[in-house]
Amino acid sequence: MCNAAQRPNRPATLGDIARLARVSRSTVSRALAGSPLVSEQTRDRIRRLAEEHGYRANAIARSLVQRRTRTLGLVVPDVGNPYYPEIIDAALAEARSHGFSLALSVSSPDGLQEEASVEQLTQQQVEALIVVVGPRGLSSRGLLRRQLEWGTPVVLVGWTEDSEEFDAVFGDDDEGARRMVRHLASVGHRRIAMLAPAIRVVPPDRAHGFQTEMLRLGLWREGCILCGLETEPALREAIRSLLAAPEPPTALFAYQDLLAARAIQALGELGARVPEDVAVVGFDNLDLARYLAPPLTTVDQHARERARRAVRIALGRIGGDDAPPRRETIPTSLVVRSSCGASGSASFRSLRGSAPARTPLEDKIP
Repeated sequence: MCNAAQRPNRPATLGDIARLARVSRSTVSRALAGSPLVSEQTRDRIRRLAEEHGYRANAIARSLVQRRTRTLGLVVPDVGNPYYPEIIDAALAEARSHGFSLALSVSSPDGLQEEASVEQLTQQQVEALIVVVGPRGLSSRGLLRRQLEWGTPVVLVGWTEDSEEFDAVFGDDDEGARRMVRHLASVGHRRIAMLAPAIRVVPPDRAHGFQTEMLRLGLWREGCILCGLETEPALREAIRSLLAAPEPPTALFAYQDLLAARAIQALGELGARVPEDVAVVGFDNLDLARYLAPPLTTVDQHARERARRAVRIALGRIGGDDAPPRRETIPTSLVVRSSCGASGSASFRSLRGSAPARTPLEDKIP
């Protein structure tokens, strides 16, 4: 414990008191508000620390703690992408099962409206915030840190940099991408390209896993990750260039299922068949994946389970859970359907060929 001579030349914050008491910010807020969720012994200890260090609880924080709304706030960047409605549906069901309602705010894929969405939900006095990280990363980090300071639990769904103070639930995208590359190689593919929607891919683990496994299997080629394919013309032109290459890829690994669906459409417009000429696989396992023609091989990142876990963490914090920030990783799984059926022997120029002879490479594939 620091003495008066060691105090910083600024007012003590809720975070300072939480660190001194070795409890969470939300526990400090509840203790200072006299919440019965905190033991009398802990309340007294926190109050003494607050008095010793000159901390004065923020009035907004007190009102948020004292008024129980039994409502969780959920921020998603988009509802046009089916990935996010799956999260909304699962989060709503989980919240209701615990007697809570869910307040939803849709920001924007570019992240520019994320802070406004967080502000909107805090004005509704939600008891915790769950923020689904969008394709551009987390843009409301500063505001969310202030919410933590004021005692509102914050849980992130998805990967983002510099977020160690927040609870977070995300998938093992690195291993999921590696598993998909191993699968494609096991059915004969040697020339595999990854298609990504944005210049800066989030989460980067997906591209990292792809590159790492391609290198391990001796399949990596410069330029086999194509980024910036957010528009239909950009995707179509990229696929046209790939098919026109001297050694075109026999498999396309799309960063998302929606991008895989668009790639299948573009290939059909260019006269290539899936999977006879080019295999296409995705990442998400959205409900639509099974209904594509052909049904899509993909990596299931278990979006619904991510949402359920995030709600449970938030409810635990509301109930007084003082553990350090939780970082829960949901394992991915491979879902094999018919879109990866090409053996790797066919190309856009040679549509039907004999299967390739087994090579030593296949012995390296688990």
